[in-house]
Amino acid sequence: QTGLVDGMNPLANPDILQMLTKVKDSPVMDVSILTLLLANKNVALVINDQLPSILEGINGLGKITFNVELNYEALSESMGDKKYKSILNNLKSLFKNMTDLYVDLIQKNEQFNTDEEE
Repeated sequence: QTGLVDGMNPLANPDILQMLTKVKDSPVMDVSILTLLLANKNVALVINDQLPSILEGINGLGKITFNVELNYEALSESMGDKKYKSILNNLKSLFKNMTDLYVDLIQKNEQFNTDEEE
């Protein structure tokens, strides 16, 4: 399996990449990108190799989010309550999205590896 469509790598097609940047539904965009990436065995191996680094990044993001929430008084006083809440909400959203993406990557990679064995 080469991951090529009509002899062309879909990730190298600027029209496809441009189209993906306009997708407003984050889960749809995530799945679309994952599908394109995992269509190529070499990319699947790269993703698999990067999973520990992604998890490490999620862990760091979780620690930052926890510390921001823990230090509500000092941070909201220094930046204002509205800005603090906005940053905290963005951190929580990013943490959730990254965690969901990590789980999707693991599941898609497992599915890809199972399909290759059959």
